[in-house]
Amino acid sequence: MEEPSELTILVAEDDLLSRQLLQSYLEDQGHRVVVAENGREAVETFSRTPTDLVILDVKMPVMDGMEACRHIKG
Repeated sequence: MEEPSELTILVAEDDLLSRQLLQSYLEDQGHRVVVAENGREAVETFSRTPTDLVILDVKMPVMDGMEACRHIKG
């Protein structure tokens, strides 16, 4: 069976422990993870880092996940 390829995943989460746990889990699965602490940082990171998947927390300071999603989709 063919192994899945490595993905670059952007994780935006303002809670440090949640962010670290998710990052650790995804890296253990063989993926490259880039992190952001809020929606604005996620949008900026997405614009300069080729990303296969984005995981956004809905409630974050500065810019929430829904607004960040609209910017990223645009």
